[in-house]
Amino acid sequence: MTTTSAASKAQLRLVSLSAQLDISARDPVSSVLETSIPPVRLDSDTLSVLLDGKDQTWRKWMFDQLKHPLFEYQYNVTKEELVARNQERTRHLAKLGFRPSWNEIKENNDMAKKYDQSNKYIQIQDAMSYFDNGFSTLNGAHFGLYCGSIRELGSEAIQDKWLPLADTFEVPGCFALTELGHGSNPRGIETEAHWDNKEGCYIINTPNTTAQKYWIGAAAETAYMSVVWAQLFVPHPKDPTRSIHKGIHAFLIPIRDLTTRSPLPGVTIRNCGSKSGLNGVDNGRLWFDHVRVPRHMCLDKYGGVNEQGEYESIFDSNDQRFGGQLINLSEGRVGLSISSDNISKTALTIAIRYGKSRRQFGARAAGELETLIMDYKLHQRRLYPLLAQTYAHHFAARSLAALRDADKSDLRLLKQFHVISSGLKSLHTWHLLDTLQATREACGGQG
Repeated sequence: MTTTSAASKAQLRLVSLSAQLDISARDPVSSVLETSIPPVRLDSDTLSVLLDGKDQTWRKWMFDQLKHPLFEYQYNVTKEELVARNQERTRHLAKLGFRPSWNEIKENNDMAKKYDQSNKYIQIQDAMSYFDNGFSTLNGAHFGLYCGSIRELGSEAIQDKWLPLADTFEVPGCFALTELGHGSNPRGIETEAHWDNKEGCYIINTPNTTAQKYWIGAAAETAYMSVVWAQLFVPHPKDPTRSIHKGIHAFLIPIRDLTTRSPLPGVTIRNCGSKSGLNGVDNGRLWFDHVRVPRHMCLDKYGGVNEQGEYESIFDSNDQRFGGQLINLSEGRVGLSISSDNISKTALTIAIRYGKSRRQFGARAAGELETLIMDYKLHQRRLYPLLAQTYAHHFAARSLAALRDADKSDLRLLKQFHVISSGLKSLHTWHLLDTLQATREACGGQG
């Protein structure tokens, strides 16, 4: 090969690379890849129905909303700016009525329509996770865990007062279960709630450092209210100096002044600070210093102190009550599994498309194209098994979501749901970590 021909070939290669790399932040990578990836004979509509069902009305609706200027992706912004932006996005969607309001749910006794309402929220939440997981986590923490706890466990009076304010995101809330000392074992939380017969209220207290509520989504800056979980102790009926432990219960507690946004007396709030990712949601820490909570603010569907100051519950044991109370936590695990799968899908889509456009080695003659890296067996073995696992995880999570919609009064099903959701959450998030690492490495090679 002459020096001139070698120089010409190198020049052509540089031009080709420049074209591939000359992509602005506003131009989709697909605009470059479309010219280099051969078309695949695949009925994408049929595959879409197989993966996500025939009715994708609200999923498509959410993708349409992402075209609004509010959802334009931003780079090089601070954590505070990201949080404020996601708050604004959530308020915007709330005004559009993106999820059924409490009044709609309350007035609708048709189970088929209730399922449709639930399916609407699931589709929208699913679509959100493709866009920004800080945004979808904020929505999941507020609408799923906080609102869900009030819907499932609160009295009608509590629901009528607080859910309309939550539906509009006018008064955001958070879900405070996890503590510094206990995450995987919620039964072991140390925050205490003591019933005071004289004052007719619960006294919520953080007894030590490890009892502080930790990593609570939306607590640092966003939430005004919190569903706080604590170990309940009530006076012994025959000896008031002794207490009887009744297991963990949930309490709806104001944590910020609605006007000044300052923490209320007895409540301490701290920001967990910057994280490696997910900075679009504000994780925080909470302490309670003997905060008095009115009797009616206990979410007492399954157990609480009645007007006579006596504890009553529809369950005979703390274990049964525990299983019924934490249905929303298990539903959150399903949502996290689905979100993890969606991130894996996104990463694999990018890496496989890149592999079908990037060429390295293999050219033996002048003018001959180099080999697509996706044609190398080693590259296929890195990505295709992860792709297959992601499909399997997708269907597993969807099957569990169907179990979630079963009869919530069936304790056997609830226990099964808790166990499987815990296992899937671990499996899907571990798979996500492996997938992100492999796909990042598979997109290397730029020197």
